[in-house]
Amino acid sequence: PGIRMPRARVYRCHLGNLSTATLPPADAPVLVYPMFMQSGSSSGIRLTTAIRAAYTARTEQPQLYYQPVLGASPWLARAAAKLIREQLSRHPKAGVLVVAHGSQMPEPPPEPSLFCRRLRNLLPGTEIALGYFNQTPEAAQILAGMQSQHVLLLPFLLTEGIHTGRDLPPPEQAAACNKSLTRLPVVANLL
Repeated sequence: PGIRMPRARVYRCHLGNLSTATLPPADAPVLVYPMFMQSGSSSGIRLTTAIRAAYTARTEQPQLYYQPVLGASPWLARAAAKLIREQLSRHPKAGVLVVAHGSQMPEPPPEPSLFCRRLRNLLPGTEIALGYFNQTPEAAQILAGMQSQHVLLLPFLLTEGIHTGRDLPPPEQAAACNKSLTRLPVVANLL
């Protein structure tokens, strides 16, 4: 989002196939856009090391320029706010619980908090809360403490997968707190 580039000059691969992937030519600067929701070891050290190794194996050393991870994009918050506004037309007093992946780092990555700050600016008066799975504050505890009776659950995740099926607060948990829950698609579906 936000990058204007002819399709023929965009190369896609994932961290696991960099050694065999078709990479951009090394005769010009290469812009690396990490499709990760949060910064951390995979989007940092592991990605940088794997890209350098892939080019070194081809005896090439391009100038590499790294963009912030997808989760830091202001475009993402604007797209999420549009989706939330549609839901607020059905549930005007709903709150939003953003649930992000926890981290092994000593402190949480900044992208989920930044995303929530942007949402608060775009949706003034709407309760916006942030919780994690595999890290504190846990999403279930945040859900229980929210003032809104109806909560829009927004997974701050790149894809539907194990975490969306296993680690998000279920409707039964919301009901135990006298709340109802509407689960929104993962944020990356807004692309």
